[in-house]
Amino acid sequence: MEGSPDPNSRTLERVPIKTAYMTLFRDNSFWLIGLSYLLIAFALVIPFAFLPIFATEFLMVPYRSATGLIAIIAIAGAFGKLLLSHLSDTIDGFV
Repeated sequence: MEGSPDPNSRTLERVPIKTAYMTLFRDNSFWLIGLSYLLIAFALVIPFAFLPIFATEFLMVPYRSATGLIAIIAIAGAFGKLLLSHLSDTIDGFV
């Protein structure tokens, strides 16, 4: 029927920014996601901060080699992100 609205199309409604933020900040899912990101950040930063100290004092590794561990972890993480992002895009096509 010509002139009737398409049921698949969506019309966007403008919401005042203050209302949008208040709705977002009252949502428990928003705070749960924020808390999980905070905990993930601590889980990633703490090993990087203390790895060279642990390696030099307890494992008796030279400081230069101990700081090289962080470089190895960073490089492996970069390759892992590239590999896993490609893998997730490939698997997404099968689901």
